[in-house]
Parts: sequence; structure tokens; C-alpha cells
Amino acid sequence: EAVTTWWPTYVGPLTRIVPLDPAVLHHVLERLHLVYQRWEGATGGPADQAAQAEARAADFLEHIDHHLWHLLRETLNPAEDPSRPTP
Repeated sequence: EAVTTWWPTYVGPLTRIVPLDPAVLHHVLERLHLVYQRWEGATGGPADQAAQAEARAADFLEHIDHHLWHLLRETLNPAEDPSRPTP
């Protein structure tokens, strides 16, 4: 999946910090992927020059920090959303 090409930076630390069930981790990554797609569309998407890719990735990681911790909080408290998969 496309998510696995740019998520290794987060997947390792995420699973070490919080031992999530694979289904829950997949759910979190899918949600963050949607955030990334919206962010990428707002910044010009794949048409940007390759030289800008590293800067865009750094900007994106900064942009999603609050999303990541919000999703972790939601995931660890599934009672807040009964439709969310639980470990």
C-alpha cells in the first residue's frame, strides 16, 4: 500500500510507544494518510519539483504531529467512538 512507502518513520516508534493491535494501527495510518492527501493537495501535490520533496516531508511531519497524538488518544479510548476498531 502507498501508506507503507512513507510511514516507516512513524510505524516503528508508534508500535514501541503503544503496543497497538494491527487492525487499530492500520486504522490510525489510514486516517493519517487522508490527512496527508489533503495536505499534499493544498501544497501542489506531486507536480512539485523533486528538490522540494524533503522540505515538504518535513513540513508535513510538523503538520501532522497534533493529528497523530489526537488519533492515538482516540484509539486508546475507543469508548469515545463505538465505530472505531478496538484491540
